[in-house]
Amino acid sequence: MNNLIVNIGRQYGSGGHKIGELIAQELKIDFYDSKLVNLTAQASGICKDCLEAIDEKRRWFTSIFLNISPNTSTYSNINNPLSEESLFKVQSEVIKKLAAQKPCLFVGRCADYVLRDNQLCINIFCYASLDFKAKNLIQYQNMNSKEEAIKTMSKQDKLRASYYNHFTNKIWGDKSSYHLMIDTSVLGIEGTALYLTDFIKKVANTEHYKQI
Repeated sequence: MNNLIVNIGRQYGSGGHKIGELIAQELKIDFYDSKLVNLTAQASGICKDCLEAIDEKRRWFTSIFLNISPNTSTYSNINNPLSEESLFKVQSEVIKKLAAQKPCLFVGRCADYVLRDNQLCINIFCYASLDFKAKNLIQYQNMNSKEEAIKTMSKQDKLRASYYNHFTNKIWGDKSSYHLMIDTSVLGIEGTALYLTDFIKKVANTEHYKQI
């Protein structure tokens, strides 16, 4: 597989993260999710806590940013801000570098946009029914009720959409950004992972990808 890259966007609770893990295991390619924060911190010298400020689940639309020295792992005062756009750029460079080195799978992080010029990318978006997502969150995230799960997924999806839309000037979850959108509640997490793995293998073997 010639540096084929898979990017997965997903609604909160749809199982997209677990599906990504299963696909990466089956294809024997590297899997990157929140650990990109650690890799970005190592590459840039910026502290991990600062980078988490631009994580898709903690989108900060405020005028308060952190002044961070590239050569230190500690906070300084907040008078001369390093913008979240700058931090996003650092993370994007890490994603590009990884994609250039080897086949891999990215979950979230606007990777489909960051790698938009890479013709070997397959972009997938996972969504699911409300009941399926709520059940997953209750089972795997230890939420106490369907009401709590629905409230949490609504909040998290708004944050993900806000993060994605801000940095890409596109619309999170819009079909124009993806090669395939799939309702994970139809086949379940394991079934969806198998289906998508087969889909990715077929795409990788098309003449289009072979000629790139």
